[in-house]
Amino acid sequence: MGENVPNDAASDDIPPESIVAIDAAFAAFDEHLLPHLKLYGPGEHRARVRMGDVSEPFVGKVADYVETHPEFMPSYVDKPAFQRAVRRLGTRTTGTMDWFGTAGGEPLPEGLHTLRLVARDLAGNLGPRSGSRTVRIRFLALGRDRIVTEPGERLAILAISQARRLRWSLGARSGVAPPGTLRLRAPDKPGRYVLRVDANGHVRRAVVVVRAAPR
Repeated sequence: MGENVPNDAASDDIPPESIVAIDAAFAAFDEHLLPHLKLYGPGEHRARVRMGDVSEPFVGKVADYVETHPEFMPSYVDKPAFQRAVRRLGTRTTGTMDWFGTAGGEPLPEGLHTLRLVARDLAGNLGPRSGSRTVRIRFLALGRDRIVTEPGERLAILAISQARRLRWSLGARSGVAPPGTLRLRAPDKPGRYVLRVDANGHVRRAVVVVRAAPR
């Protein structure tokens, strides 16, 4: 059995160098993650769809089933709250939903795709289709396709992807980094180089022009 330790029991035992490293890790966390988070105002989260178009009818059928067979409702579920939530699903007229580039449970290829929305009620009835919208799916996108810098200077480029790790190469240097802002160093000699970024086999390139520093 483990021993319960008070929250502040170990605070005096952390060496100063570890505190500095922890602060740096939190700073990196804020820098790379926070720009990609969407902050919702009061009440906005209530309008969001919390399940997919397949799950929602299933939940409705579960609600109907436990109405007639209440013995199958788990004791830890707040039945009135569950019923209210299901009723809200059937009466909501506006809201937002997330789509992750899939169709029939399978990821779609990169390129242009036409989307249309259709509503389905808890009984499985389909409404009319919406107008169409065209979207572009990209597994990896770079914020710039051309960078001009000087020898040995630091440069930054945004790389957006759902991949956990990106592999990059620039001149004689290469490495691995998480998606977000890639902070690299330009080659030491003037010239024209290609920055190559790979996300699980999906590759994007940007031209890096290294100009001689003015004298």
